[in-house]
Amino acid sequence: MRKVIFSLLMILVMTAGWVAAQDADQPILDEDARYIEVGGASIYLIERGDPDGLPVLLLHGFGGSVFTWRYTIDPLAEAGYRVIAFDRPPYGLSEKSSDFDWVGTAYADLTVGVMDELGIEAAVLVGHSAGGAVIADVAALYPERVLGLDFVAGAVMTGDPDIDSGRGQRDDSQEQGSGIGGLMANLGDIDPESPLAQIAVRTLLTPERFADLLTSAYYSPEAVPADAVEGYGRPLAVPGWEAAFLKLLSGGMGQPNYTPELWDTLDLPVFLQWGENDTWVPLVIGEAVAARVDGAILATYPETGHIPMEEQIDAFNADLLDWLAGIEG
Repeated sequence: MRKVIFSLLMILVMTAGWVAAQDADQPILDEDARYIEVGGASIYLIERGDPDGLPVLLLHGFGGSVFTWRYTIDPLAEAGYRVIAFDRPPYGLSEKSSDFDWVGTAYADLTVGVMDELGIEAAVLVGHSAGGAVIADVAALYPERVLGLDFVAGAVMTGDPDIDSGRGQRDDSQEQGSGIGGLMANLGDIDPESPLAQIAVRTLLTPERFADLLTSAYYSPEAVPADAVEGYGRPLAVPGWEAAFLKLLSGGMGQPNYTPELWDTLDLPVFLQWGENDTWVPLVIGEAVAARVDGAILATYPETGHIPMEEQIDAFNADLLDWLAGIEG
């Protein structure tokens, strides 16, 4: 139950104290941020670095936003890469309309739409957690647009039934998973436009509960960055966030379309970065994918949970930069 609540908190918390921001039309909360329109949806985006550099797109996971990459963007930009991070709607500050159905190939199509809008023919894609499933979909559907794939604790299917069902995890004594599956099952019959449902969500998601449960994604309470509680509770400033998120969750958050056979056919540089103590997406998943993809490289981080880019900043960035240098060749 703790993980179920936390999954919701990661996307909907911290509304108290941000009411004034919600009145703003498309607030800008980051340097070099702006909005672009893709497929009729308003997308919040950060772009830094050399406009002529190798494009690197950073895709956050469930409940994340561009904030997820706050320790990653500048090191990549300073190394000469063209770095783009964007909020996949309805996360972060992007589109909140409940008219959109973010299911099927929608997130892969959106990612390529962002590239089209920015004039990017092909890019390296870095996907954290659920963002890993998105970049896998892009590689399956638009292989010509992908120069390389980095799965950061990627929530992907391996093709091993035991691993994909959770039975193949190494430490059965640990509480595993984010609780997202159970959360979606419980919300399947909820009307996103119901005022009562929206009130219930706002009542449940208090800053205090969020602060208490945030630690489940990290290796230990000491590993939680000082800015994490406030940052992951970024103001969802676009009106209508309650209905948009309820619709996303009740619709299954957009199930991936790739199949595990993708791993046997990929002809791209593949990198995997994983916390050795990740209880949300266990390391065994990364190991299984690395074993199937010819030439894949797996980097692991001790005493690290689900968010290695925050828990092992220097090592994570150094490994990513080394891998990117190999792609540039």
